[in-house]
This record gives sequence, C-alpha cells and structure tokens, in this order.
Amino acid sequence: LWTVSLAPVAFAAAGRWKVLKEARWTRPPASAWLVAAAGAFILWGSFSSSLPGFDPAAFYCLKAKSIVVHGTFWNEDFTDPARLHAAHRRPLLLSCIYADLHLATGSFDTRMLRVWFAILQVAAFGGMYDVLRGRMGRNEASMALALYAWCPVLWGDAGGAMTPYADAPLSMIILFALTGERPLAVFLVVAGALLKDEGTAFILPFAFARGIRAAAIPAAVAAAWMMIASRLPRD
Repeated sequence: LWTVSLAPVAFAAAGRWKVLKEARWTRPPASAWLVAAAGAFILWGSFSSSLPGFDPAAFYCLKAKSIVVHGTFWNEDFTDPARLHAAHRRPLLLSCIYADLHLATGSFDTRMLRVWFAILQVAAFGGMYDVLRGRMGRNEASMALALYAWCPVLWGDAGGAMTPYADAPLSMIILFALTGERPLAVFLVVAGALLKDEGTAFILPFAFARGIRAAAIPAAVAAAWMMIASRLPRD
C-alpha cells in the first residue's frame, strides 16, 4: 500500500502551496451551476452502469489483476507469449491505478473504477477554470468551462470521462502540463508517459513549449520504460 501514498507525497512536493494564501475566494458566476450540473450528470452516469468499456475489459483489468495477484508485472501473464494478453508493451500506470483502487477498497467492481475516473474529471473542472480565469474574465471562463463540461464526447462509453480509459486523464495532463508551474508540469508529463503511448509522444511538443530541460526527466522515464517493455513479448 506504500504505492498508494507515494503519489500524494510526490504531488505535495511538486506543489506551490502559498498559492492558496494568494487566492481570492468570491461567489462563482451563475454559469458555474451549469458546470456543477454537468459534474453531477457525469457522476450519475458512472453509477448507472458497471461496463468499463472495451479496452479496460480486454486488457487493462487483466493487467491490474495480474499485478495484484503476483505483486509485480514481471510474471508469466506478461512474459509468456502463449498467454492471451493483448498490448503487452503498453505503459502500466493506468493498470496500477486500477490495482491501487482494488488495494484501497478490496474489490474489483468495475463500477468503482467508473466512479473514481468520473471524480477525477469533475476535480479537473476546477483546474480548468483556474487556467481559463488567468486568460479571461470570470464570467467568460465559467461559461467556456460549462460549454466544455457538456460536450457529449465526455459521456461516451469508449474513452469518456465516466469510463476508466486513459484518454480523459491524459487530456487533463496535457492541459495542466502546458499551463502549470514547472515542477508540477514535469510530474504530470512523467505520469502521461507512463499512462499511454500517446503520453510519450506528447513529450516532444512539451519540450518545444516548456523547454528541453523540463522535458529531460519525462524523456528519461519514457526511455526507461521502453527498454523494460522491449523485453516483453510483441503482440
């Protein structure tokens, strides 16, 4: 269970907590109720079904259960090419999130995964508002966020915000990595590289946007995973 506590500790080290003292708390604009309603709708959608979607059902859940049972991914489920196991070399952070949720709750109920990822999306709305607020007025920022929060793509059963795919968290990572302060941005890009193959590809535009030095650690982590994954069977 130490892995469950490792991420909050690293996140706390990367944060700049005096921003809380600098914040000015005011009544939100009326359009913020649209965002709240969208968040409630996403949470309701996560409770409404136990189907995780094709990718989680096909291989992410299998990977997570194997990691929980064996205590490591370096076991025959991953290394034996004769076993039915798709996407051998895909990064494992998403599966580890599944595994950590199981360790925290004692259940592999996929509805709990849906709820957890819906909560991640709703929490991201606050960060998105902060990003927009730095570039426009509070009413415009709130309305822009409301428009995004009600995009039908967030409700999809394949990659939507209420399903345990990597897509919605990766989109949050990309936004906050491009707009956040450097320590937190580096932390997020490392997570993106270990979340999905597209997260590794994002390191290049991140280097152009934030500098080569900021991309050095994520690039090293991505390279290390590629070296490890090269020892796993090809699909």
